[in-house]
Formats: sequence, C-alpha cells, structure tokens
Amino acid sequence: MNIRDTLKSVLDADDELLVVKLSGTGAWSGFSEKGSSWLKNNL
Repeated sequence: MNIRDTLKSVLDADDELLVVKLSGTGAWSGFSEKGSSWLKNNL
C-alpha cells in the first residue's frame, strides 16, 4: 500500500507500522512472524 511504503522510509528497526483498510485489507511492516501471523488470521 502506498501509505505503508511512504512511511517505511522514516521507521527505525524497532518500529512497527500497521495500515488497515476497513474492508479487512491491510499492509504492515516491522512485525514479528507471530504478529504477522496474527494479523493475517484476524483481518
């Protein structure tokens, strides 16, 4: 997603970012595998 990609350039290695479209579509960066799995299963 454009918002995620734009904001990724200013994130530090320990930052997390979640961008969610209310339809259930989302994109994220910086989450652990456990966090990413949870998001995939719950969005």
